[in-house]
Amino acid sequence: DIGGTRILAETAEDSVRPLFDEYVKSHTLAPGDARLKMATEFYSVMGMGMMEASGTATTGKVVLSRSHVDQGWQKKWGNHTKPVNHFTRGYIAAMFGSAFDRPARSYRVTETESIVMGKPSSTFVVETA
Repeated sequence: DIGGTRILAETAEDSVRPLFDEYVKSHTLAPGDARLKMATEFYSVMGMGMMEASGTATTGKVVLSRSHVDQGWQKKWGNHTKPVNHFTRGYIAAMFGSAFDRPARSYRVTETESIVMGKPSSTFVVETA
């Protein structure tokens, strides 16, 4: 194990964070809910799925009602025994970091329920690292 899932999540976090920060800067969005909403809308516009997010600087929750990654996996291979959406874990970490002005790796994101595991939605719990 070379830590592939960690690498995927961290790469996603590092890739989307500048996008969020630039948008926040150019549109003067206040920390918190407005920034989380912006990131959920970007997720949808990018074709990744539909997400709802809530939280504070220390904890949060994100629910995906649709997921391109999970549903694509299911279509190709069927259900899986564990979560596969590591891109979204990194995306959420970047989203919360930007929303609350925290540096990279400030948040630990855990997928507790997953569409790819047969659940109707995916749930991600966000905690400070």
